[in-house]
Amino acid sequence: MNRDYKDTKELVTRLFENIDNKNKPVQMVNAWKEVVSSIYENGPKMADHSRLIDYKNGVLLVETDHSGWTQLLQINSNYILKGLRMKFPQLVIKSLNYRMRGQNIVLHEKPAEKIEKSEENTRIEDEEINKLFESIKNSIKER
Repeated sequence: MNRDYKDTKELVTRLFENIDNKNKPVQMVNAWKEVVSSIYENGPKMADHSRLIDYKNGVLLVETDHSGWTQLLQINSNYILKGLRMKFPQLVIKSLNYRMRGQNIVLHEKPAEKIEKSEENTRIEDEEINKLFESIKNSIKER
């Protein structure tokens, strides 16, 4: 008989602590899909084309399958951050970083002091994303 536990209460408490810790990544993934899907009009598509990869130092790393989806997520980053912070108030979420599927970008233990942004403009070849950007452009013109 294992004498590591003093009583049944301690055994059950430890069991549920372990279950909760194992489910946290699943809860985060589900929360990501829920928050992103709730974005007006394009949310479900953005959720389908993105996924959480990592969390370190208050930064969530998100992977997308096209730079156009990354841009749409960046446009909505304040909304996404607010939604995730509401779902996980105990977790410090400072920002979102993005990578394209296939890129080998990882979050480091100590965040970089300066992040350089690419100045290069790239033509988006995905017809669905081009339509989304066109609708955004038209809605801005209407304002």
